[in-house]
Amino acid sequence: MLLLQHIRSDLFNHSPHLKYTYVCFKYNAFIETTDIISFLKLLNQKQPKDTLMNMDFYMQIANNVGLKESQNGSNFLFSPVSIHAVLSMVAAGSSGQTSKQILSFLKSESTHALKSVVSQLIHVISADETQNGGPRLSFVNGVWVDKSFSMKSTFQETMDTIFKAKAKAGHEVEKEVNLWASDATNNLIKELLPEGSLDEETVLVLANALYFKGQWDEKFDPSETQDGDFYLFNGTTVQVPFMTSKNEQLIQSFDDFQVLKLPYRKGQDERRLAMYIFLPNRRDGLPDLVKKLSSDYEFLDGLTFFKSAEVGNLRLPKFKISFQFEASTTMKELGMVLPFSDVAELTEMVEPSSKLSVSNIFHKSYVEMNEEGTEAAAVTAGGLLPASYSPPRDFVADHPFMFMIREDVSRAVLFIGNVPGDTLLNMDFYMKLAKKIGLKEFQAGSNFLFSPLSIHAVLSMVAAGASGRTLKQILSLLKSESTHDLNSAASQLLRLISSEGTLEKGKLLSAMVNGIWVDKSFSLTPSFKETMNTIFRAEAKEVDFQTKGHEVKKEVNLWAERATNGLIKDPVPHLDESDVLVLANALYFKGMWRNKFDPIFHLLNGQIVHVPSMTSTRRQCIEHFYSSNGNIGFKVLKLPYHGALDMLDVWQINRLLYEGSQDVRQFSMYFFLPDERDGLPNLIENLSSPSGLSNNYFYVTEVPVGEFWLPKFKISFAMDASQIMMESGLVLPFLDMKEFPNMVVYSEENIPFCISKIFHKSVVEVNEDGAEAAAVTVSSGLMTASPRGGRSSPRKRIDFVADHPFMFMIREDEKEVVLFVGSQPHNKSFNCDFYMQIAQNVGLEKAQRGSNFVFSPLSIHVALSMVAIGSKGHTLEQMLSFLKSQSVDDLNSLCSSLLGLMSANEGPRLAFANGVWLGKTFSLKPSFKETLNTIYRADARAVDFQTVSGKVEKEVNSWVAETTNGLIKELLPHGSLNISTALVLANALYFKGEWNDKFDPSKTRNGEFYLFNGSSIQVPFMTSQNKQFIRFFDNFRVLKLPYQQGQDGRQLAMYIFLPDQKDGLPNLVNRCCSDSGLLNSLNYFGRVSVGDFRLPKFKISFGFEASTIMKGLGLVLPFSDVGELTEMVEQSHRLFVSKILHKSYIEINEEGTEAAAATVVSIKLFRSYSPPIDFVADHPFMFIIREDVSGAVLFIGNVINPLLTD
Repeated sequence: MLLLQHIRSDLFNHSPHLKYTYVCFKYNAFIETTDIISFLKLLNQKQPKDTLMNMDFYMQIANNVGLKESQNGSNFLFSPVSIHAVLSMVAAGSSGQTSKQILSFLKSESTHALKSVVSQLIHVISADETQNGGPRLSFVNGVWVDKSFSMKSTFQETMDTIFKAKAKAGHEVEKEVNLWASDATNNLIKELLPEGSLDEETVLVLANALYFKGQWDEKFDPSETQDGDFYLFNGTTVQVPFMTSKNEQLIQSFDDFQVLKLPYRKGQDERRLAMYIFLPNRRDGLPDLVKKLSSDYEFLDGLTFFKSAEVGNLRLPKFKISFQFEASTTMKELGMVLPFSDVAELTEMVEPSSKLSVSNIFHKSYVEMNEEGTEAAAVTAGGLLPASYSPPRDFVADHPFMFMIREDVSRAVLFIGNVPGDTLLNMDFYMKLAKKIGLKEFQAGSNFLFSPLSIHAVLSMVAAGASGRTLKQILSLLKSESTHDLNSAASQLLRLISSEGTLEKGKLLSAMVNGIWVDKSFSLTPSFKETMNTIFRAEAKEVDFQTKGHEVKKEVNLWAERATNGLIKDPVPHLDESDVLVLANALYFKGMWRNKFDPIFHLLNGQIVHVPSMTSTRRQCIEHFYSSNGNIGFKVLKLPYHGALDMLDVWQINRLLYEGSQDVRQFSMYFFLPDERDGLPNLIENLSSPSGLSNNYFYVTEVPVGEFWLPKFKISFAMDASQIMMESGLVLPFLDMKEFPNMVVYSEENIPFCISKIFHKSVVEVNEDGAEAAAVTVSSGLMTASPRGGRSSPRKRIDFVADHPFMFMIREDEKEVVLFVGSQPHNKSFNCDFYMQIAQNVGLEKAQRGSNFVFSPLSIHVALSMVAIGSKGHTLEQMLSFLKSQSVDDLNSLCSSLLGLMSANEGPRLAFANGVWLGKTFSLKPSFKETLNTIYRADARAVDFQTVSGKVEKEVNSWVAETTNGLIKELLPHGSLNISTALVLANALYFKGEWNDKFDPSKTRNGEFYLFNGSSIQVPFMTSQNKQFIRFFDNFRVLKLPYQQGQDGRQLAMYIFLPDQKDGLPNLVNRCCSDSGLLNSLNYFGRVSVGDFRLPKFKISFGFEASTIMKGLGLVLPFSDVGELTEMVEQSHRLFVSKILHKSYIEINEEGTEAAAATVVSIKLFRSYSPPIDFVADHPFMFIIREDVSGAVLFIGNVINPLLTD
């Protein structure tokens, strides 16, 4: 995280502790009266115009990069001062708009002011006070220039006198820069420049290196450093060494976070260096803290005022971080784009005069903090290339992408998988259509295609006959001021798209025609007829919808087929007697690539299919972009078609337009390739937002290519567009609004009309030669708004094909006890809501990630019951409420009956055991011990958590593995038990049952199983022709598969819940969770004959930490420090549940089922204290190293995990 601040040089002469102290008022910081008086006097002084560093810019870098790394569980570190120095060198060699942009971001009025700031920085930072006990600081700059060039005298003088950087001419520059960086940082920064980062086109390298080593003003005692839990974002912990001290500390407390200031030992100069550690109060609060500080950077100026405070629990982790990133991408996302573009005006650097641009900015930082102090280093290096040079780009379209065919002069989009900004078509409306159509088809695993231009033409014809609110809505969505503007655009589009000629003559073939069919009982109004004839070039044909509707449909379809060169057949599925008017548009395009092309494709689910691919070694028009929010990276490839404007630039094209040329057209196809193989849905989602799609995405230049592949493909797609349009906001044309008076003349003036349907069909084929595409849009006339009755579809034969995500459970039906679940029914023993909510929270989250899920409500229930019998007060009441039990006696009675049920010798094999491990310094209370022995059949084992907690973990894991027949291993991860652990309670469950009607293995066949992302995989399906226990519900069905029973009355069965929709599992789980009575009806099944009956074989192993989920559901008291787990041990200690670890396994095949589960509850000792102020950095935090007099921030970082070094 970056923390930089305004510098008040006029305040330094008075008191460096007073600058911008007013910020502290806002955050409730304490300020003495004498300081306030002095501060108020200073407020009247003239404020400086410049700041040392731009807070916004660097805070946004911290926000963008740091939070992204924290989401990945990685630490983060960078040096604002180092990056600032390199950007200042770039600014010194820039001019024009590029110079203005850099100065704006660096908050400097001129390069002169910038040089002055850099000079101050070098003076402040570059001083070695180690001989006087102070910190060691080194701040050096370097310049490498290609031997074919020399630096301009003014730039060289600036580098020499201001930046203290002597130019070097080298041969193996990468190695030289890396060696220089290593030497300048005391060998802390190595291999800054990766291999290949500089090439023969590189003209100049600018670099800065920063080194710091300082000892704490008050060192920590290494003998007091002890390991402890550090809480990660994912809820787990790691053991890290914590430093501690009882000395007073400089701490300020704010809303939601604390700041600790750790000064370094001073020398004899005026420098005041300190590390600031920002600790959020919540363990997951770092992201919010970073966002808060990045939005209110003035807060950081108040950090100069700290009061010493007595501390209670002070623990700081030792840590070491090494982090590197390429900074230019982030800077471009934040708006600093010109230095990196081909229009960069970096003209003041080298001779002979050459237009340069920054290719990359590499940054690498290192920091280590221990009891002695801190050692840190950072290096930033930027390479500059000729502005016309672009490094080779890869474009491998081996995963889902979107595309469009566009005419670049008018920006009219002919065909689209997404649509660009243009002046003739409405971006927002068509992007909404693309999003709604595209994302729906992605879920079904289908391609999609439509033509905005064709739809636009039909809607424009509709608008020409509309009035009132209907007309206003159409104009609003089409972004047009009037029908006159719409007609003008339609006329231009027709003239532009329609052409004559042949491909052999090097011309494109494109055609756009419109058609009208009107019922013989009506006639077009003169004004509408004239508009259709002159603007849309459409002659009306008189037809008979009432008696010959089928023939009219054939006529329209034949017209569409002819207009599209046979590509579009039967776009209109039906017309009926109520239709009075049909409006249609047909679009055809065929173009050959300007440069013709002289099979592996990744699906969204990670599978690979082989498709014919095209490749080329020619230069291509490719550019890499990021979405408006910076979260999604993608490449854009432009493939121009052969045409009249091949050799013309934009100025020549504009001149031809001005002169009225008849063929000023330039068609291109654009491919949008997301960086992530499954990133297309997110890309379309983002680009469909109002600010998502920028016209800049279509300004791409030729670059050399590295790996370049494009698949050949053919798509045919048809849809009823009316429903999508209504969902996108165009609703009035489809309603009975009586607002189409300008189309037809009819005898009864008050007969209402509205649009019935808008059919659309598109086809495209792309190959080595070029592309051929066509589209047809048909509004099925205007019909009288009479209701139409729907037809019910015939009832299907009963099938049960579990070829898409489902949920399941294994249940004992007599007691209604659920052993394993992907969902959980209501029953007398368990709280359905509680366990279904666990299934909902954990299961659906895993489903979104494409992962299976299984857990055992019974195992968790028993483990919680053991906790409940050792509690009292509000904690006991809360647990009984969640476990749906009236008293501890009821819990014990249930557990006793369950044990008897599970321990039967006939039928399915069941093993059910409980275990207790007790710290040797504790003893169980007699009542608790007796209940565990007699009811839960659990004997306590005395163990040593203090010195051999790792050995106890192995003992518990061994017990679990033995009880579950080896299916559950390593339930307790290393470090889950420690010296704070007082007690461990565990339950283990094993089940093995054979089907009552086994499946025949010889009939098992592979088939497609449909995943949530629309793809499919091949899995083995079991099948049977026997009658099955199946029940039907709204939108899902349930299959009951009984296990072989003994003579003991137990009735065990598996239930499989199959949603009707392939993506219906989330809705099914949510429904079962909200309607527990639904699951209570599982006792009533009848056998039915089956048609298609297939079940997949599967095997699942799944583990999770359950306490976080339980607390989220409201079961919080057992995990808190209220101290009501008092009925467990004799000693007067406050105990609390620290973790509940659960792991399950299940395998389903033709014979039956084998499954196992284990739950372990870790109970720890709560150590009470009442310190004045605590500062326990045992969860992610951020830090800075700052020189307080100048306010220069040397380093900034996030610690996500102190054990990570890279």
